[in-house]
Amino acid sequence: MKGILRHTPLLFLGLIMPVITCGQDIPFGDYSRYPFISIRDNTLELADSAVGMDVFFEKLSQCQLKGKGRVKILHIGDSHVQADFFTGRTRQRFHQSFPGCNAGMNLVFPYKAAKTNSSYVYTSEANGEWISCRNIMSDRTCTLGVTGISLTTTDSSASLSFRMRRQLPLAYFFNRMSVMILRDSASFSISVPGFQYEGCDTLGLAILYHFSSPQQVDSTSLFVRKDDSTQKQLTLLGILLDSGDEGILYNSAGINGADVRSFLRCSQMNSDLAYLSPDLVIVSLGTNDCYSEKWDSVTFEMNLRTLARNIRQSVPSAAIIFTTPPDHYRKRKHLNEDVPAACNAIYRVARSEKAAVWNLYRVMGGRNSIREWIDSNLAVRDRIHFNSEGYYLQGDLLFEAIIQSWSDYLDKQYVAGTNR
Repeated sequence: MKGILRHTPLLFLGLIMPVITCGQDIPFGDYSRYPFISIRDNTLELADSAVGMDVFFEKLSQCQLKGKGRVKILHIGDSHVQADFFTGRTRQRFHQSFPGCNAGMNLVFPYKAAKTNSSYVYTSEANGEWISCRNIMSDRTCTLGVTGISLTTTDSSASLSFRMRRQLPLAYFFNRMSVMILRDSASFSISVPGFQYEGCDTLGLAILYHFSSPQQVDSTSLFVRKDDSTQKQLTLLGILLDSGDEGILYNSAGINGADVRSFLRCSQMNSDLAYLSPDLVIVSLGTNDCYSEKWDSVTFEMNLRTLARNIRQSVPSAAIIFTTPPDHYRKRKHLNEDVPAACNAIYRVARSEKAAVWNLYRVMGGRNSIREWIDSNLAVRDRIHFNSEGYYLQGDLLFEAIIQSWSDYLDKQYVAGTNR
């Protein structure tokens, strides 16, 4: 693994060596093939002053050393996140580099029923009529949570199914299922064959129904059920599939076309965040905010600050990492010269809200570097999105930036210990 460890004390080499050794089978990006990538910029900036970062790193240390506890990461964003190639790669790197710390992912959604793309980690199927609503639909009045999407059905025979893909470097199984339904006195009931109903929790504007299975499985189905004449519809906000294992839990929630305002429209999001209680929230937004030539940097900064404060209010102890938008073109023709201004706004919010920054714009090479990524078969011809290999490379880079900051944290702990 190139570029992870620079000066970790010998005392901690035994603790960190699995990060080096267990991932040998992963086809890491050989950065020497991509001279336009700025490895020296691949760091978490402002991490030393970021609220919650030391707590996150300490939990990571305890998980790696003892295999105890859960380290929960939530990554929200736009189309760069929805397909899960970028976030899925970072998840894979964590799980393969920290043996015994694979708690998987548990936040899923039947995107296929909404006629949009989903994570490659699982597949979903839908029967019956379902109508979707997404946080990018400013003309719709929908109650949405952290997933940024909902599905509503008036079909009492509708159903949904999920299956974790098996042809993956890592297997993900579960024996618990929690279904988040919009709170509504006219809502249908639900059943999950092979799972026992365990009760429910009221969660803001939603109800979370809990089910359990006596064994670990890789697939499940959910059936809508009409028990009486007052039941008219059902709105699904999200599903949690859980193994109950300790370790690193890496969830992602992205919506194609989303900007910061999109997530501010999600009135259930704060309640979801409080329930999920992530130790680290990664925010990858800004591309769609600055895509229009008529964008307003002041409004973007104000919205991002509001989002950061909402996260803080919901999960006060969580660390926050903002990632910057990548270099890209507007409508394939004109280089977006406003990306640096968006990056500057992100830095200002990060400083005032005590968050860290991963500057993808600089790491990928800076101004007009998207052309280098296209020429290297890492990005597609629309000059804004990446292909799977490009997203995998970004996932590698983000993981290594986080791990290097963790290494720096361990250095400080070692020095502090020797000076006592």
